[in-house]
This record gives sequence, C-alpha cells and structure tokens, in this order.
Amino acid sequence: MPTLLALVACFTPGADPLTIEKLSFQNAYTERDDLVLQPFHYDGLTCPDGESATFYAVYAEDLDASVAMPIVIVFHAGVFDYVESRADGSVPAFDSSDAVFYSGENRFSSDWAADKVFETLGLLDETIDPTETNLGILPAKLADAGAFTIYPANCWADLWHNETGARNNNWEADGGVHRDGRYLAWVMTAIANPNPDIATEKRAELGLDTLPISLDASGVYIVGLGEGGRAAAELRARDLLNDVPNQDAAVIKGMVVDSHMDNLWRITTHDELFQKLNDGLARIYPDHDDDDGDGIVYGDIRSDDTNPNQRDDIEGTIYFYSLNNALKNEGLNYPLGVWYSSADPLVPQETNVDLLSQYQAHADFMSVYDYGDALHTVLNRDEEQAEAAVRVLLGR
Repeated sequence: MPTLLALVACFTPGADPLTIEKLSFQNAYTERDDLVLQPFHYDGLTCPDGESATFYAVYAEDLDASVAMPIVIVFHAGVFDYVESRADGSVPAFDSSDAVFYSGENRFSSDWAADKVFETLGLLDETIDPTETNLGILPAKLADAGAFTIYPANCWADLWHNETGARNNNWEADGGVHRDGRYLAWVMTAIANPNPDIATEKRAELGLDTLPISLDASGVYIVGLGEGGRAAAELRARDLLNDVPNQDAAVIKGMVVDSHMDNLWRITTHDELFQKLNDGLARIYPDHDDDDGDGIVYGDIRSDDTNPNQRDDIEGTIYFYSLNNALKNEGLNYPLGVWYSSADPLVPQETNVDLLSQYQAHADFMSVYDYGDALHTVLNRDEEQAEAAVRVLLGR
C-alpha cells in the first residue's frame, strides 16, 4: 500500500487511511490554519471486500457556527475496473488468485478507495494513476473558501453508475460483485435533500449530525475529477429516471467536471477500437427490461442490428446517462464548468462532442476550458485552474 505523507506531524507515514482519526489538514497550498480532515464510515453500504464504505470531510473547524457552510462533494477519478474473463469465458472472483484486472490492480477494495481519496488530497507519496498529478491544490482552495468538502471513496469501480435494486450491474458476469457507487453518491447528496426527513436521517446515519458547524442545506455543489464526472451525470439521470421513488434529488447549485467522459454511446459504437473498455461497460450497464413497454431499454450499450432501438433512438442507449442528455431534457440553471483536454490519453474525444456543443445554448451558465496537455485532470495540479473552478462553483 502507498504510504501517507505527514500532515503537520499528526501521523506517521505508512498509516492506514481507514484507521486515522481527525487530523489537521495543511499543505503547500492551504492558507487557513484551522482546517481538519475527518474520516467517516457508512455502515449502510459494504465494499466487495466486506468493509464499510467510507468518506472523508475537509473543513474549517473554527468558523462561526452560525455561518452555514456550502456543501461541496468531490468525486474522485479512477473508478473503472473489472476482472477479465478466463480463456474459457468464465470470470474469477475479484479476490481469487487468478483474477486479472483491467486496471492492473484490484480496485474493488476499501483500501484502494481510501488511498485514492488520499491521493486526491495530495497525501500519498506514490501515484496511483500516472496520468494524473494530485497535489491537493483543489481541496486546499475549496476548504480555504469556507466549503464543507466531502470525498466519498468508491470501492466498486463502477463509474458511479450502479445501485443495487435500481441500476444493478451484471453481478453474475462480474464474478459475484455487487456494485453500489451511485448509491454512495446519492447518500452524499442526501444530507441536503429537500425532504427534511431524508436529510435528517442521512446526516445521522453518516455521523454528521454532531459536528460543531452549520451546513447549508439548500443544495450541494458537485465536482467530478476524471471518471468522477460520471457521478455528476449519473445523479442527474437518477433524477430523470425516477429510479427510486420518494427519494428526491438534492438541488444542484453548481457543478465542475474535469476530464470527464460524457456520452459513452460514442465508445460503444466503435467496438473494434474500444473492445476491452466496452467489455467493462457491459458489466456495469447490463441490458435492462423494457418495463413500461415504450421500446426504450435504458442501459443497453452496444449498437447493432439485433436491437433497432440502438440505431434509431440514441436515447434508448447508454447515452441517457450523460450530462448532455440532462441539459437537453432539463436545461441548465446553475453554473457548470467543463475542463477537458483534446490531448487527454484516457478520454476518447468523441465522448464530449455533444456536451461541448451545448455551450452556445447555455453560455450564461456554462464555462468551457481546454487545457491542452496530454494528461488526465488538471484542477488538482494547477493552482490558477483550481482557483477558477472555485469561482465557477462558489463565486469566490
């Protein structure tokens, strides 16, 4: 396991991110001296390795409790993985000795997810994803701006899409793994749910009801780094589909995505180029029944002649789970910042053609930045861009 960098001498390098207690949070980019990093365990969800789901919060401890802090949820990158099939077509369990992972490592683990959050915070001395540079700049800027910033740890490698009972993965083809990244994403937003009963219940379940601070319950701000941008799209789709009745969506007050893959349908139409990627998508987005008989089967990923809907109605495909689709269906009434690079080695550019085309129609709310480097994500390695993202979100 990668080791942790020392934070103000508060713990020893090599400490386990899953066992730490509340710490002082400072790095080369923080200005406040009252910032803390606090871990939380959520027993309502279990990772494939049997451990409880976790999330972390960074916030200023000494703010006046009468001042309600904006809630910013940062969804981390790197959440796509699957166990590759054996030569005979069978799939080993993720924890078996012969499991071979698409990513090259086991990302179905609570340890990996916690390490990924700490990498995002700039607190690991090793790099999990070489195409990313995580210096902890964005967490520092958000905390200095007075935000209560939440970092959920995704241990399901599901592009933040799956939710048991609502959007199941193909668990049989997945070696028995049940994925739940989208439910964790929704639970994070539920602390500001417009239904006060849901908000109160979730704050208590998550252990946030005893903090000596005040949170702005009028809505949430969302940041998606890399594959974390999928959480933003999936939360919008969850609301549009009304997947779980009587679970209202929190009001989104601002959104930033950095190096996001938006329209995955563009990948699935090029199976010859993206076969292994599509194999993984088929695990996460399996075929769903046409429950209402309208001929649209949300979640099917491939375009072929056996399913004419895939050719004739793009909205009957995986495209539905895109920000572009949400903007076309519901419009945009909050600030949206889109950071991308035309040279990003991990994001097929076809996936963002449709989203970027929305700029003219939504220029009053939408900002677009092409940073141009052959790297994945920019907001956590470039101070100027991180400050711009905070301005987009919070106007500060």
